[in-house]
Amino acid sequence: VGAFKITNKVAKKLEVPYALFIKKIRKAEVVYVDETELKVDGVTYHLWTFVADNEIVFVIRKSRSNSVIKEILGEKFQGVICCDGWTDYSTYSDNLQRCWAHLLREAEDLAGKYSSFAGFYEAIKGVFKKIKKLRDKPYSLKTREKWKGILELEMGQVVGQMNGYKEFRKFAEKIKNGLRYWFTCLTHLFVEPTNNNAERALREL
Repeated sequence: VGAFKITNKVAKKLEVPYALFIKKIRKAEVVYVDETELKVDGVTYHLWTFVADNEIVFVIRKSRSNSVIKEILGEKFQGVICCDGWTDYSTYSDNLQRCWAHLLREAEDLAGKYSSFAGFYEAIKGVFKKIKKLRDKPYSLKTREKWKGILELEMGQVVGQMNGYKEFRKFAEKIKNGLRYWFTCLTHLFVEPTNNNAERALREL
């Protein structure tokens, strides 16, 4: 009982700074968002993290839906969300950057299981290498938008070839569904191409 009272007292003291953190998160140019399952007394909850430049907000909710995203980021978040491929992100916003770390890990796993996927893995890695090189170039926004279109086309061709293999179609569909979200980091240089910021924040907890 004593521990509960102390915890409750601390929680109430933190309500104001916590709300201030959320307010700052909502004004960020980019927020890195991730979630993972968390057991609370044997019941499955979801631990969410929202990471901006100088703020990190954690919430624990039963839901994994975009209602949590709306709760923290508000109804009209103007920045970019860097995230994985969970569909609720795209139902909340069109201004996304899909995580390349997730994509490359899945591609590497498939290459380890199927020798016929090796070429696709190399092609996907090749696209990512181009992203990193292009981000370092002092190009104009117009040139970056042009390159974004070129790489979307290139990725689309890889997906088309992948569809010729039954065992790769699910992965190909995942790439295709997020095709317009893989290259946001080319036209918004303040956005990282991976969601490592959010993953690192979750890892400690």
